[in-house]
Amino acid sequence: MANKDIVVYEPPQLHHPKMIAAFAGWADVTHAGSAALSHLVRTLKAKEFAYISAEEFYDFPANRPVVTISQGVVQSVKLPSNRFYYVKSAGSHDLVLLLGIEPTLKWQRYTNSLLDFANRLEVDKIYLLGGLYDVVTHTIEAKITGVASQQQLAQTLREHHIETLDYQGPSSIYSLILDTCKERGMEAINL
Repeated sequence: MANKDIVVYEPPQLHHPKMIAAFAGWADVTHAGSAALSHLVRTLKAKEFAYISAEEFYDFPANRPVVTISQGVVQSVKLPSNRFYYVKSAGSHDLVLLLGIEPTLKWQRYTNSLLDFANRLEVDKIYLLGGLYDVVTHTIEAKITGVASQQQLAQTLREHHIETLDYQGPSSIYSLILDTCKERGMEAINL
């Protein structure tokens, strides 16, 4: 089934892929998740193969495109970017990396398009990376917390000494992705 929100220009052949995603925005304080994912893209020499079309998902006055002008001539205009990369592995699974920007519009459609695409690629687990502010002194080690789409994954987080959260309040795209994964029976973890 075609996905009109995602443009694929080099479909990869993947072996048991896992997806790692990060979205610049509200739940990516100090660019903790997006910087980590950018580092993976660079160091693993990931190959770009698809992107999510920006037109439906961004309020451009709130999330302005970036222009490059040289000597009075427009060189390029860059819309908010959501790019997919892949890494072939000699191990048991390949990686799909999504480096994006939290959408400002149509979150449910964005999430469904993303998860439909993950299913099409046969991704069996999604890891989301982000960062939030907390009251922590600089003299102690920063803590890693996690949220999961299923109870057994939350237990796995605790077994790895990752604190699971109790929270009620404003949300990000990460929470909607986790909730939709839960509804679909997909495994997802947000660190």
